Amino acid sequence: MKIALMKLLKKIIKDFENLKIAMHVRLSDLITDYTGFTKKEIEYINHQWSHVDFVLFDKLTYKPVLCIEVDGTTYHDYSKRQINHDIIKEKVLKQNNHKFLRIKTNNSDEQQKIISMLKDNNVSY
Repeated sequence: MKIALMKLLKKIIKDFENLKIAMHVRLSDLITDYTGFTKKEIEYINHQWSHVDFVLFDKLTYKPVLCIEVDGTTYHDYSKRQINHDIIKEKVLKQNNHKFLRIKTNNSDEQQKIISMLKDNNVSY
């Protein structure tokens, strides 16, 4: 799914010339505000394997425009540990003012969801 989504993102950003794609961006690289996080949450945030699957960013300012997580349905629907990590990740991104989209592998219409979020956030194309 991640390879397919990468191909889709490359197609989408052709219409958004100011965007670039980064894959597996460390969560700690996206955070500036640690306020309100527990010690365990901070450990997860700073863990070397804690990452966001894709980040669309402005190629001039390097500012993240949209963070995208791809969730495999079986793994994310049944693993309490992964559900907890997903909650922390979403909290981190929202608290640090990053736009966030979670895509499940059994959904469709990802292209429209991504384009809509970019347009809703006034990303020019």
